[in-house]
Amino acid sequence: RITLIAAPIEKADDDAITAEEKRLEAIRQAEIETERQRIAGHKARIQSIKDVRETANLCRTSARLQQLIDGMPAMVVQDFEEFNDEAMTAFNEVCTVLGQLYRAKVEQEEAAAELVRQQAELAAQRAEQERIDREARELREKQEAEDKARRDGEAAALKKQAEELAVRAQALHERAGQRAMAHYALLNRYTMWAWRGRDEDALI
Repeated sequence: RITLIAAPIEKADDDAITAEEKRLEAIRQAEIETERQRIAGHKARIQSIKDVRETANLCRTSARLQQLIDGMPAMVVQDFEEFNDEAMTAFNEVCTVLGQLYRAKVEQEEAAAELVRQQAELAAQRAEQERIDREARELREKQEAEDKARRDGEAAALKKQAEELAVRAQALHERAGQRAMAHYALLNRYTMWAWRGRDEDALI
């Protein structure tokens, strides 16, 4: 009879022990999970610091890199607890890389700006030279046109003068011919009178 009473009591104790063990195990697992999440959180934040380097490598301008540099202090505001050293090492390494990338990008942009300035200056010089060449060509063409017009005018004047001289020479030649013919006719008439007078004297 005593054995029959003790068995339920022992089973109840076993169930209580099992329940307590399960409760304690659940607490332990919860603590483990909390610790795991805590560590994972710190690791994730440290990784986010390291990931800034990859983001920086994709930046095309120094302005964008400056934004990343300005945002870096906010990434280490919270306490990293036992991971502080790892976080600060990652932070310092990334800041060093950002500084190097920023200076290189600034130099690159300054070189590009200088190239653009030189190209603009060269284009302006080329445009100025083209303007000077165009004005010189226009002036030369104008001078050549004026010289040609003057030569054409002089040639036309000389031609007109030559034509006028030819007309005058022809007129003089014609008048000389007319005078010669008139003189010949007069001489011929005089000769005829002279011969007629001789004949008349002979008859007398």
